[in-house]
Amino acid sequence: MLREGRVCDEINKSPAAVRAALVQKTKEWLDQHGRYRSNLAGALVILDALKDKCPLSDEDVFTNGEIKRGRGSALRLTLHQYGIRRFLADGTTTRGARGSCANLLQRIEYGKPLVGLGRDERASVVNGLIDLVRAFVDQWLARHPIQVGCDPAKSATTWVEVIMREARSHKSQGRVEQHLVGAKLQKRHPDVAVPVHAVTAGDAQTGRPGDFQVGEFIYHVTVAPTAALIEKCRANLADGLRPIILVPRELVERAKGLASAPGIEERLEIWALEDFVAKNLVEMAADSRVPLLDVLKAVLETYNQRVAEAEIDPALRIDVKK
Repeated sequence: MLREGRVCDEINKSPAAVRAALVQKTKEWLDQHGRYRSNLAGALVILDALKDKCPLSDEDVFTNGEIKRGRGSALRLTLHQYGIRRFLADGTTTRGARGSCANLLQRIEYGKPLVGLGRDERASVVNGLIDLVRAFVDQWLARHPIQVGCDPAKSATTWVEVIMREARSHKSQGRVEQHLVGAKLQKRHPDVAVPVHAVTAGDAQTGRPGDFQVGEFIYHVTVAPTAALIEKCRANLADGLRPIILVPRELVERAKGLASAPGIEERLEIWALEDFVAKNLVEMAADSRVPLLDVLKAVLETYNQRVAEAEIDPALRIDVKK
């Protein structure tokens, strides 16, 4: 087994030795960073660049804090070159992957071990590394839906907590909550057109004042409240809207603290997302005289329809265990 340290110091220049060393380093990186689409897409862009130049420099790979060719048509072209077409179809980019991809570059020493290999040999080694990343992409695309068990004897709040806990374990937190709130609003207000957006499509990109609007109320769903969110709420207030922030229960006080800085905490509704969804389930069950669990299943059916329309991640679907 290779000792820790520089690849170049550990191997001779035979293609087989270079391949073995870089495969090990890439596998180590994938084990730590390969759970996220943006990281995998960024890795493919960087490895593809090694075919044309090695070693790479930071200037070859990064610009303005982002990965070059890490978004839009340039990113799609790279992914399509390797037969990957559905992976980022919802608009996800490599934004936010700079740190993890810089770590990959450091691990493989910016491609220095490839120096001295012929162009075909270098391409063969790099293609082997790309195949490792593609295997993680295939695993991601084959992810299974969220499976939740909803004991009829338990409360609606408990059911929602189970869904959110499973979303965290599936690395789908944030997306699940937003689509769940959208589905709940659609069922609660059937006469209102509740828009369906991919969660990666931010408010600034779409021109939205928030995630959802029903009358004068504007809903912001987040698992990471920030000062920027509070600024959006200030803008909502200036436009005559009433902002409602929905966050996991453990983040309610944090959101309130952020709202206190600009002095608008008394003008906002800041609610635990679990309680908001659960109370509405109870209200809909009471209004319709339908069993509570049937109401949840109806909301989840709407949720799955909305996810199918906006997202490509199969793990966002929620199935109730029988």
